[in-house]
Amino acid sequence: MSASSTQYLNGGSRFVGATVVDAPTVGELATWEPPLPPSTTGNDVDRLFRGDPTRRSVTVDARSGPIVVNRTEFYLHFSGTLGYGRALMADKRIDATIASSVARYPSTMGAVDVAVEVATMTISTVDDVAVIAPDGSVGTLGVSVLFQHLRERAEQREGQAQRSERRFRALVRHAADGVMVFGVDEGLVYSSPAAVALLGVDGTASLMTAPESLIEASDLARFADLRHSAARDRSRASSMEFEVRQDGARKILRITVRDRLDDPDIEGVVVNVADVSAERRLSERLEYQATHDTLTGLSNRAHFTSLGSALFESRRGVRPVAVLFCDLDGFKTVNDRFGHAVGDAVIVAVANRFARELPPGAVMARLGGDEFAVVVEGDASLAKAVADRLTRSLVEPITACGQLIVASASIGIATTAESGDFGVLLQRADDAMYAAKRDGRGITAWRRTAHESSAVDRVAADLLPALGTGQVTLHFQPVVAITSRDVVGHEALLRWRHPELGDLPPADFVNIAESRRLMVPVGRWVIEEAIAACGRWKAVGNPTGTLNVNISTTQLLDPSLGDVLLGAVGRHGLEPCDVVLELTETAVMNDVHDSAAVLRGLRESGVRVAIDDFGIGYSSLSYLCELPVDVVKLDARFTRRLCTSLRDRQLIRGIISMVHSIGMTVVAEAVEFEEEHEVLAELGCDLGQGYLYGRPAPGFGGSPAGSSVGSERGVTASLATADDRSSPRSR
Repeated sequence: MSASSTQYLNGGSRFVGATVVDAPTVGELATWEPPLPPSTTGNDVDRLFRGDPTRRSVTVDARSGPIVVNRTEFYLHFSGTLGYGRALMADKRIDATIASSVARYPSTMGAVDVAVEVATMTISTVDDVAVIAPDGSVGTLGVSVLFQHLRERAEQREGQAQRSERRFRALVRHAADGVMVFGVDEGLVYSSPAAVALLGVDGTASLMTAPESLIEASDLARFADLRHSAARDRSRASSMEFEVRQDGARKILRITVRDRLDDPDIEGVVVNVADVSAERRLSERLEYQATHDTLTGLSNRAHFTSLGSALFESRRGVRPVAVLFCDLDGFKTVNDRFGHAVGDAVIVAVANRFARELPPGAVMARLGGDEFAVVVEGDASLAKAVADRLTRSLVEPITACGQLIVASASIGIATTAESGDFGVLLQRADDAMYAAKRDGRGITAWRRTAHESSAVDRVAADLLPALGTGQVTLHFQPVVAITSRDVVGHEALLRWRHPELGDLPPADFVNIAESRRLMVPVGRWVIEEAIAACGRWKAVGNPTGTLNVNISTTQLLDPSLGDVLLGAVGRHGLEPCDVVLELTETAVMNDVHDSAAVLRGLRESGVRVAIDDFGIGYSSLSYLCELPVDVVKLDARFTRRLCTSLRDRQLIRGIISMVHSIGMTVVAEAVEFEEEHEVLAELGCDLGQGYLYGRPAPGFGGSPAGSSVGSERGVTASLATADDRSSPRSR
């Protein structure tokens, strides 16, 4: 009965709030009713007993206080058995000298304790016992009621125990986890059906006595430690996972051992066995997915960095470690032209080809997109040999979804001789890869000395603070009309005189800026400075033409490009049509659709667009019809072969004719000799640029040295490799 129950045995109304629990008090079992008055006589009691044959006692307020008169004891007295005759007792009041209970107990005393005392009494006439409340009132508790209640309680508890045991056995019998109990001699005392299913009959019997028959040899020492741990600390369970063999199959089991030898109810070692093979496989699969690229199965960047760092630290001071950073050339074009399904197939094919070329122990990862990285043990010469094998593996065209794709890769190398931790090593390889891109793709480059590597970091750290200090300046080289040799523009070339490193080649620090993601702030500075210079030139009355600004891929995709460009144009008194944006063919082709959308928006504002270094990338001439382009600048390599190769001359003639047919202007770069000028004029080229017409010089003041041109009519600002534009054959 719950603690909030108000039910009372024998219908009593006293002790409101009393409860019946597994171990009740006599007060909770007693019958409570008002006692008879002190004037009650033997005849009165006799009439009560005769009128209610079930009544076992009555309570009377005697002179000495409330007493309980038991039926059996009363009639022994009343009949004269104890020396009193009926006549003597009939009219006498009931008191302690006539009839009285021999047992009186506090109401808070336990029923079990009272039952023990009553059972030891020698008086057999006790039908009820007196229960004394704290306020002195008396209730009665039938002895038969007391023992019946306790008997029912005992039977109830025994039934509960039996049901609990049956339930426990059923749970153990049907549980997925196995349960075994081993005795003090390690012999099997009990094994559940699940344990037999997991280990077999022989396996359950031999787990403790001959574990080598089940557990892998490499795990036997761990199993011994598990048993010893459970024996040392019996207050807790010890658990480990093991690979076991059973009927030729292998599975992962979690074995938990509890030493209960000192528990009298068990007296054994309890072993729980659970099959966690599926759980382990799921965990391993999730871990694999978190550390590997889903397309190629190679390590991802995080896993590669972890593995590379571990290898780097383990070989520090012992053997060099090299990192190869690989980037596919023009891969964006594959996705744009053939779709991502073909692109994915190319990535998988490249990964497989690379993997076949790696030496034992090398680790390769796909860092994302079309970037791969490899870490190998060995010096720069070994790394160079590996890189050569990787590039040669791509010579054979790749068949992807029915398309024949020719792939190539630029690879940068860095070794532990150049850096202090793996993160720096990876960055060095990334820098070297950009250098490989700059030098013509498909080749490798690496930092050979620690001094050179530290210089890269120094240049990257000092570039932005140098802007606006006078260290970084713009020099200008004229662009002329081929027919008249009139200056129609100037290209502003970036120069940097470092206070400690001296004059830095533009090709080097521009590529460092690109690899370190510094091109957007540097490009904004160039745009502002070039347009401001042109505005000042115009303000003093000099005529101006177009202002060409060369931007990188990163700048092209910068959302603020339009605001920066048009804002500078407005502040310095130019018109949008005065500006021509120059982008390399590679920058545009890396993302044709996005590039076209950005350029189209700028062109609608009045800005013109030029494709620089045309003819060396992956684009086809058909793209010129799709892109919002006004000017095409032929790559310098065409000019170099202009007078030596009839085939190249005819190719240039065809390009010029085609470009003119769609309404675009053609510019030839790196013109240095009169013969080149004459051929370009014959072929119908519109504009030219090179040392023949003028060298780069600071400011606009007059005609450039060495030129025969007249007044200046425009300016071109560029972040491109300035020396290539100036005189690639005269450095």
